[in-house]
Amino acid sequence: MLIDDGYTESFDQFRVRRFISSERRKFDALLKSENFGAARSLFASHFSDSDGKRISLELVPEPIAALALTNPTEGADISNLKSGLRLLLSNPLLAIRPCSMCLKWWFDNDTNKIVQIGGQNLLRPDYALPLCQTDKGCQKGTPENPRSFNERNQQAFNHWQQWRHVGCPCPEDAIVRRNWMWFESIKENHGLRQARNRLPQPAHGR
Repeated sequence: MLIDDGYTESFDQFRVRRFISSERRKFDALLKSENFGAARSLFASHFSDSDGKRISLELVPEPIAALALTNPTEGADISNLKSGLRLLLSNPLLAIRPCSMCLKWWFDNDTNKIVQIGGQNLLRPDYALPLCQTDKGCQKGTPENPRSFNERNQQAFNHWQQWRHVGCPCPEDAIVRRNWMWFESIKENHGLRQARNRLPQPAHGR
């Protein structure tokens, strides 16, 4: 279970991948139908040792086992994954620019480059507020609530970029399937939208 996509968490010598909603529903349905063998197998697939090798559930402490069934950031993570990729596709220079850099240096919002005088970068003056502090707002959100990838989803994106041309390395993993579905869907829709925007528009009155 050494899936390097930001969603494998380490706790002492254990590695855990938390259930997402679709898996939790499947797990609950297996328990309800008293298919305990399949439920146990599904549950065990969420744990490994520090080397990524499957381990017996008997060796997993109860507090660690309980973590797999909780996923308090699931909604926020998927929302951030979607907004992060949309921002990267629409404004890549802004997407990769750290908010701390924008707060320090005076950026030209049209070119996404630092304003210069005599070849020297200018620090942001007090009167030149960053977009996130104006009524217009910034596509990237704010430093406290950015729409760009969080650390976890940046790793998920890197994992997708690394493997997408040769095929998913772990198609049985629900998190990978979900994330890849969103990456591919958003990328495809962005390309279709770009193509539609380039089509000649009919003249008015015709």
